[in-house]
Amino acid sequence: MDSGIVEPFFSIICPCYNQGHFLREAVQSVLNQDFLDWELIIIDDGSTDSTFEVANLYAQSDSRIKLIRQENRGLSAARNAGLELASGEWVHLLDADDIVLNNSYKVVQKAVQNSQADVLVGGYSYFDKTGYIHTHFFVDEFLDTQRILRANIAPPVAFFFRKELIANIGNFDPALKSCEDWDFWIRAVKLGAKIQTISEVIVGYRYVSLSMSRNPIIMYQTLSEVSQRAFQKDSKLPKTAILNIDLKVDLASIQKQHLIRCLGVMIHQGKSKEAARWFKEEKKNWSWEISLEDWLGLSSSLSWRYLLEHNQIKEVLEEVKIDLHVFFTELGYSSRETHHLIFDILRSQRYRMNHYRYGKCLGSTINRIFK
Repeated sequence: MDSGIVEPFFSIICPCYNQGHFLREAVQSVLNQDFLDWELIIIDDGSTDSTFEVANLYAQSDSRIKLIRQENRGLSAARNAGLELASGEWVHLLDADDIVLNNSYKVVQKAVQNSQADVLVGGYSYFDKTGYIHTHFFVDEFLDTQRILRANIAPPVAFFFRKELIANIGNFDPALKSCEDWDFWIRAVKLGAKIQTISEVIVGYRYVSLSMSRNPIIMYQTLSEVSQRAFQKDSKLPKTAILNIDLKVDLASIQKQHLIRCLGVMIHQGKSKEAARWFKEEKKNWSWEISLEDWLGLSSSLSWRYLLEHNQIKEVLEEVKIDLHVFFTELGYSSRETHHLIFDILRSQRYRMNHYRYGKCLGSTINRIFK
């Protein structure tokens, strides 16, 4: 018998833990959409700030907005709680500090109608209080499986997926302290899910440098665990998962990239000597060969790559430069090698500072000359 209940096209899952100051902007970005066929499920994961009050006001004013309140159980458990309540055909992961750009849901719906994809991932822009600071586009229409297995290609807010996927790949893994979204996409591609890209920028990903609050060692351990899962057969997936096989891969090379990004976080925390000792231990364990280009990975979205405001650049060029000098000296690099390495690693900050000092036109000319 027809109950008369119409399921929405999108179920938007919005976990929030002590981010009530950002939540309004996230919810408003949904309400501002031209596309109206959605439900928004906000999960207050044991917040002690204004999260519940903000979310409750929206839930009372719009029947499409639902609110779950639970004890603090972590990001994965919060998302899973939202998924249990979700009734839409497609799921969107909107963290409380991110936003959906205008007209994006119409763009995604059109992409769904014109494809047989199981997962869609769109372009995204980093933004902070000053505005948009960096944009990522996808060139290939479909993403190669190996690309997903090797790295997390985009933040959760850039992804949309068919809800029916969950029946076969399961929910987000609460045991993971980070990378839970990457682990989820890995299981999806092992199942044979097609991941198609949307060439337009559809969402905004708030950039907040987390170097000072993250534990780089735990981060590295989680990245290592998920990387190993990626290339090993997963016993939890069904037999129909056609790509769920053991794969031969240069795991040492992938681990090296993970470690260098995490070393960048540790160096940014002022722990250069500790970072050097850690690197020496891991290098011995993995028998790595290190090129000068490998060290460019120290500057990443996890550390200082997008710290490009004037005061942020001054901090990076003054303090991080000193920390990098200590790090490379501890590893036995010569003064000349260290100078050239730091020059290249801090290239983004140097370029932007020249824009501040000399204006965009002259600054760009100087950057081209001293590239």
